[in-house]
Amino acid sequence: MNKMTTGLLALGAAALLAAPSQAQRQKDECLASAGASLGSATTPQPNSAGPNRGSKTPGARGPILVAPGGKTTLYLTLRMKNDYHIYDPKPGDPYSIPTTFTPLRVPGVTYGTPIFPKPTLLNKARVHGGDIVIKVPVSVSKSTKGAIQVGGTVKLQACNERGCLPPFTLNLSAPLLVGK
Repeated sequence: MNKMTTGLLALGAAALLAAPSQAQRQKDECLASAGASLGSATTPQPNSAGPNRGSKTPGARGPILVAPGGKTTLYLTLRMKNDYHIYDPKPGDPYSIPTTFTPLRVPGVTYGTPIFPKPTLLNKARVHGGDIVIKVPVSVSKSTKGAIQVGGTVKLQACNERGCLPPFTLNLSAPLLVGK
């Protein structure tokens, strides 16, 4: 191999490594954004310098402070684009792939059943489109203390009128401070 061939091979390999994967291209095609944030069922309090104490605001920035034995809500936010939708966990159509949430295993943390927004019907299937906020109740044990990450994996299939993309997963998490 001469120097020119070696250089072209190196450039091709670098371009291949820099190119987004097919899975990433699919996510970019159907999702404008995806993220996780925390809120609390307690009375909202202003977020001053330090942790956000008891905010009910989905998308609140920074870690939420929860007392040991306390509860909060994990908000998983998906913003669909280009007329894409995802299927409800109970799509009502045997050919539709349901959206699922698998919680991150964290010692001392218990997750409740995810609460999806009210679906719309599309060809007899229950779907969600646009801005989708999935609420997941989170409880921490009395023995849990310190900084932890809560969240999990959302498995979904995005579809539009032209067809469906292959199913893919999103790993979403948010920081939580457990203390007094």
